[in-house]
Amino acid sequence: MRKSRILGCLGAAAVAGITLFAAPAHAAAPSPAPASAAPPGYTLVTSTSQYKVYIGKNPALRSLSDSGCVGDLEWDNIQTCIFINGQSNYVSTMRAVSYVYNYLVLEYVQLSGPSVNYSTPEYPIAPLENLYVIWTVNGNVQPGSYCATSWEAVGSGYTNEGRDCQPVTK
Repeated sequence: MRKSRILGCLGAAAVAGITLFAAPAHAAAPSPAPASAAPPGYTLVTSTSQYKVYIGKNPALRSLSDSGCVGDLEWDNIQTCIFINGQSNYVSTMRAVSYVYNYLVLEYVQLSGPSVNYSTPEYPIAPLENLYVIWTVNGNVQPGSYCATSWEAVGSGYTNEGRDCQPVTK
């Protein structure tokens, strides 16, 4: 379980207009990227040579995964999806998306599998917003199960709010 800050300040910070951003210890260091790199409706918030992290509003992303996503029940606040583009074990991109429905959360998204283990920094995500990470691969990956997991900060730790997995075969 990863360390977390006390969340009591989250609501006060939101009221005061303060933006809270904190990178998990193992997240890649962000670097600036041009604003034009973001898809319509998104803001690029973190960028490395292989990973780009966006926050934005695009309800069309909901339920577009091959698996139908997880967390799509009426009482769920977070829906999690993975999208894998490629053929066989050649992958051009993998995307992990967390869609927040009803109330503000402090969360991060993890993209994991035999060839990847990347976690975004944690961000406050408002209702109807997505936290979205794209891994640009353009090559072969190890066959196996690849997953997107949404982790919500709760108290002194994190709660798994949904894990969507897809297989990559040879």
